[in-house]
Amino acid sequence: MTPSSAPVTTAPTANVPLSATLVDVSTRGSLNCGVPLSQAGFSVSIGGTYEGFEADLCRALAAAIFGPSFESKLQFVEASASDRFLLLKNKQVDVLAAHTTVTMERDVFEPTARVGFSF
Repeated sequence: MTPSSAPVTTAPTANVPLSATLVDVSTRGSLNCGVPLSQAGFSVSIGGTYEGFEADLCRALAAAIFGPSFESKLQFVEASASDRFLLLKNKQVDVLAAHTTVTMERDVFEPTARVGFSF
C-alpha cells in the first residue's frame, strides 16, 4: 500500500466527525500555526523562512491536511509565551507548535491548553 498524497477531506471513519478547527482550516484554505518568536532548534526565522522542530511540526500538519502543495497554505504566526494562549483562544492561530510545560495553573485556568489531569 502506498501513502496517498491527496489532502484530507473526510474523517477516517464515518463515526468520527471533523473538528470545528479542521473545518475552519479547510474552508479558509490555510493553516495558521503559532510558533515561538526565536527559539534556536525549535523555531527560528532565517531570511523569512522558519526552521526548527516546531516549524517542521507545522509543515507536517499542513501537509497532512492539504497534501503536497501545502507550503502556500501554511501561515506562521509568531506567538510569545505571554500571548500564545490568547492567540489560540481568539482563533488567530489554529494550532500552537510551541513547547509548553504542563502546570496546575494551565490545567485549571487555561481552557485552551486542554491538557487535562494525568495520574
